[in-house]
Amino acid sequence: MISLLSIIVVLSACSKDTTLDTSNSIETNATGTSSDGTSETDVLREEPVIQKSTGTFVGLADSHTVEILIDGKAENFQFGEELQLDIDKLKEDDLVQIEYTDEAVKGDDTVRVRNLTSITKSP
Repeated sequence: MISLLSIIVVLSACSKDTTLDTSNSIETNATGTSSDGTSETDVLREEPVIQKSTGTFVGLADSHTVEILIDGKAENFQFGEELQLDIDKLKEDDLVQIEYTDEAVKGDDTVRVRNLTSITKSP
């Protein structure tokens, strides 16, 4: 019986402490601001730049995407309801002037989305 107690004492003394040491963890407050004052949204979002171009209207790729030839290359642009009337007035092969933003998809900088902000038929 004494040898059994000795084995139990020895085994319990050799066990590892499994508590988690969090002394080196990074702390973030409830608003998501780190200790240096920046937030995750500050780092991930930047203001989109409006770009201008001229091309040839090809047509609708789907209900919210137009295809425009720019320098001989077909480019797709997303658009919202506010541009639907302007797009409905266009015909295939119309020359158009466009303004758009070109933004990286959150989480994958290799994928870009172009969003039309304006489209007009060139005179």
